[in-house]
Amino acid sequence: MSPPAPPDAAARGALLERNVRLSESRLWQWQRWFFEQRGPTAWTEGIVPWRITNAPPLAQSYVDLALALVRDRMARSEIDPSQPVYLVELGGGTGRLAWLMLRRLEALPRPNGLERVVLRYLWTDLPEKNVRACASHPLLAPYLQKGMLELATHDATSGAPPRLVSTGERVGPFCNPPIFIANYFFDSLPVDLYRARAGELEEGRITLHSQREHEPDLDDAAILERLAPPDVAFQPAERDRHPDFLRDYARALGDGSIIYPRGAIECFEALSRHAGGRWALLAADKGLFDADAVRGLGEPKLVFHGSFSLLVDFHLLASHWERSGATVLRGATGSTDLGTLAVVAGDPEAPLPDTRRAFAAATRFGPLDRHRLVDGLLSDGRTPTLEQGLALLRLSGFDPDVALRLAGPLREHAADATPTSRRELAEALALTWDNYFPLGEKADLAFELATVFQRLGGIRMAAELYGQSLSLFGPAFATWFNLALCLAELGELEAAHQAMERAAALEPSHARAVQLKDELAALCQRPSES
Repeated sequence: MSPPAPPDAAARGALLERNVRLSESRLWQWQRWFFEQRGPTAWTEGIVPWRITNAPPLAQSYVDLALALVRDRMARSEIDPSQPVYLVELGGGTGRLAWLMLRRLEALPRPNGLERVVLRYLWTDLPEKNVRACASHPLLAPYLQKGMLELATHDATSGAPPRLVSTGERVGPFCNPPIFIANYFFDSLPVDLYRARAGELEEGRITLHSQREHEPDLDDAAILERLAPPDVAFQPAERDRHPDFLRDYARALGDGSIIYPRGAIECFEALSRHAGGRWALLAADKGLFDADAVRGLGEPKLVFHGSFSLLVDFHLLASHWERSGATVLRGATGSTDLGTLAVVAGDPEAPLPDTRRAFAAATRFGPLDRHRLVDGLLSDGRTPTLEQGLALLRLSGFDPDVALRLAGPLREHAADATPTSRRELAEALALTWDNYFPLGEKADLAFELATVFQRLGGIRMAAELYGQSLSLFGPAFATWFNLALCLAELGELEAAHQAMERAAALEPSHARAVQLKDELAALCQRPSES
């Protein structure tokens, strides 16, 4: 197993555990504590990757797939319209994907009988900080009040169903087949290591050391940052620890390593019981999606990013679910960076025409394709033209994260743009702002978009966004100064003077701010305070 620390930090210190199965390692408890301690900052500070799977196009694809699944189920009389159909997000994290999907669910028309179906979004996660953040987020509040959204705690390793935050009651059994959503979820569940050698199956055991000589507190999640490279030893596998199909799977693949997703299989066995065996899954994660990827795995790599993760063997998961009679749809399988999967369980004879069409549309140009194209066009110091910037915004589904990277070039081009281009850019930026779900991150999207609007001549929108920046990020000289200029241009002289006073108070030595403050005071026919 590859080390979670740099190669020069390979010193062995305190022994943390010896010769244990990976699924039973302390690693998983440390990971749980990491997420409990960090809460949403695990994402907002860039420690855990999330941007690709929380982007607007993927949210739209999931909504399209969910509606297609419901239509296919209704065509076979498998939906009771008097009961809600739950969309259950597992490991929901920040709540951004939930919000993006809810906005689209609310806006989309539902023809062909779907208007009779109530879709209810159930966001689930385990860390209390994540639950509190979602419960108090102002953009999620309307959906909680309307009953479109419910929050629940869920320990994916316990076998118990989610527990509603509002009532404390367990969810289920589900009356209608639920649709589970799992983005970067499976790669955080316990796995076991196996190795096939000459037709025999061997099980991996790991030994962990710290780089420190002493570790007095084994409940410290920060130990993950101090791990020395793990030692892995293999021994003959015990038959009572794995299903028979794993040996068949290993024989079909030949010699090599297998990451057995024990936690994922056990999690969905429990969820399937609560759903009466009828459920669907939409998943995006990094992993192994075909046999060639599994054969080429080599030594499994533990990826360290504050927490840690391993590639998910989705090929094995798909084989397991197909053996159980489920239908599995796979996206492009050429990369381990990110893949997509849809699973429909409980009706092996269902043709699923709408679901297949929606999945093909979602994966023909998938989230990883979009990310690679946008990233490639914005890398290496390239400065896109205005037309290219607009195209990238549209391609990204008006993704706020892409807009942040484009703000500088768009600001440069805005003043010289044609009237048509100005109008199109203003519309694109407004749609981008509509997709923004504030998480307390460091980047000030409102300020950046406001500066572009100001260059475009969209002064009213610029002023509104500067106000949003002040609300979200607090007072800053540049924000108050630019807001004052906008308000003055709008003829709101009293408000402009007050804004410039605040700017000057933050930087009393800024001569231009002091001058404009005095000029605005004169225009307001009031003496300036020295």
